[in-house]
Amino acid sequence: MTQQQPLLEPFALHEVKWKAQVVRGHRALCVAYVDARVVEDRLDAVFGVDGWQDSYHLLPNGNVVCKLRVKFGIEWIEKSDVGGQSDQPDEGDRMKSAFSDALKRAAVKLGIGRYLYRLPQQWVNYDPNTRQLLEIPTLPDWAHPSQEQTARAAVKKEKGEKMITREQWDQLKKNLNEHHAPLRRFLEHFDIEKPRELPAKKYDEALKLSQNPPKDWLTEQPKTAA
Repeated sequence: MTQQQPLLEPFALHEVKWKAQVVRGHRALCVAYVDARVVEDRLDAVFGVDGWQDSYHLLPNGNVVCKLRVKFGIEWIEKSDVGGQSDQPDEGDRMKSAFSDALKRAAVKLGIGRYLYRLPQQWVNYDPNTRQLLEIPTLPDWAHPSQEQTARAAVKKEKGEKMITREQWDQLKKNLNEHHAPLRRFLEHFDIEKPRELPAKKYDEALKLSQNPPKDWLTEQPKTAA
């Protein structure tokens, strides 16, 4: 499956976040994680906006089951897993976290972010009063994104090039989805690998393209889950 390797690719370093799993005084054992939107970006980049589907089922105990369907070639494959609520005080936030956790866990079964579970344990300094980590754990070399992606990001940072916002990407994604236009063709048009690499100065051009994609981009709408 040619799509397998991009699924396994480590995330950009700034996308990996850390939280304390075990606290002992002023030291904390950290675990790495990513936001659900980062996982959605990876699904978009690998399968296209019309190449994956997700559905959810709320369990009596407040946990959530995510059924994630992706299209490999002409075949649809489904993975599922259960997400749990966080310990946030707001009930709505706890429920949102369960949905996000379920999606991320289902995506791990495709290989997305699975490497995060293999990271070595790291203890760092911790402030028990603010409940904040006082230092950022380091990632081993094998957990860094490919050299090509790192080099591209470094060049853009050096140029001080401003990228599109999440809200702008959401609009582009919505337009592409409405036309059933594959994300891969869109990225190739701008010679980028991920949506967040699109320069802000090209947003107007991208917006027009997403609203009226070339006919040879258009694909059949995927079948809905049974």
